Amino acid sequence: LNQDSKTEILGLKLEQTIDSIIIQWPNGLEESYFDLPADTSYHFIEGETFSVSLLTPQNLECIGDSALFEAEQGFDSYIWSDGQTGTSAYISTSSEVSYTAYLENGAFFHSDTISLTLNTQSEFDFFLENAPCNGATGSIQSVQLDLNDLASFTVDGSETELLIDSLPAGQYMIEFTNDLGCSGDTTLTISQPDSLFLTTNSMDVSCFGAADGSIQANFAGGIPPYTIISPASLDSLAAGEYSISGQDANGCISVTSAQIMSPEPLSIEVETTPDGGSGGTALGSAEGGTPPYNYAWSTGDTTMMVNGLLEGAYTLSITDANNCADSLDFLISFVSIEESELQNVNLFPNPAEKFVMISSNRKIEQFYMHDFQGRMNANFSSPLLPLRLDVRTWLPGMYSVTILMESGEVSRQTLILQ
Repeated sequence: LNQDSKTEILGLKLEQTIDSIIIQWPNGLEESYFDLPADTSYHFIEGETFSVSLLTPQNLECIGDSALFEAEQGFDSYIWSDGQTGTSAYISTSSEVSYTAYLENGAFFHSDTISLTLNTQSEFDFFLENAPCNGATGSIQSVQLDLNDLASFTVDGSETELLIDSLPAGQYMIEFTNDLGCSGDTTLTISQPDSLFLTTNSMDVSCFGAADGSIQANFAGGIPPYTIISPASLDSLAAGEYSISGQDANGCISVTSAQIMSPEPLSIEVETTPDGGSGGTALGSAEGGTPPYNYAWSTGDTTMMVNGLLEGAYTLSITDANNCADSLDFLISFVSIEESELQNVNLFPNPAEKFVMISSNRKIEQFYMHDFQGRMNANFSSPLLPLRLDVRTWLPGMYSVTILMESGEVSRQTLILQ
């Protein structure tokens, strides 16, 4: 311990200050103290007198500002309280700042502590509202977290209000300054969902006139969950065209159309030959519906054609692939061998709905057709065979057919219209 003053011994009360005191510690550290008051007791502790120098204001006003601290010189290495090394450190957060100094021989000493305060009332934040639907707009609003007024607020270089809306999806550069001069910038992105698409799969009705069709709606894009707006139900639908509208969780709407088809009406025709002693025949056919067709004769047969039919009434029922069904009643007439040879005139189909074909291997002189009230519906002289007769406008019922052959013989038959 060395002392340098105007008197050689401390505490004689002859001088008020001591010029200097130099302490040499056993680990090699040397400490110097200057201008100490005289007539005072001092307790020196190794390493306790190292100071921290603050070269900037102790209170930081703006986010991003930093304070510069400097350590006492003369040590081999330093570690600051935030992990920085070196004789100085920049600190930008509120904290208790100190350092530890090291000598090569392993000795280390802790410095004093200085409190650094960051003015957290200089913060800003932004409320971002993204576009709810693809192609819609969003908004950006400045939210001040401090007690200082916002001096300027710009979006993409243009000064604007604290709330700016009707912004298309995209990136925006935000710059702001408050009345303290604190400024900052950030980039905000207004996003939008993918476009909402609505597609459909249709299930057609099974039979003509049925209402068992359905539509399946498929959504893509937008924000789930999805809901159908109209129609109220996509099941138990009749044939026709439908407009389908749906929306996502944000209320974005998509509209499409769907078509439910229907098969043609199922219709039956039967061509017959009379019973000439060995039985008549009947050939069934179907149109419309959905092939293939299943045949069910009142005789129990399931083929398209049946033979050996005696004179009388019969029924043919046909079911298509969708279980749509129709039936037709018809008659098998009886003619003797002589009548058969005489007439040899074919009317088919019989029963008929739209057309009747008249054919014969003999020449016809005159052809008459009357309903059962005696009114004439057709009259042909020397018709060119085969003759196709359109009966679509005729009333359903039974008709008497009279055929005068060129030889003078007369043939009579019955035609049934449905």
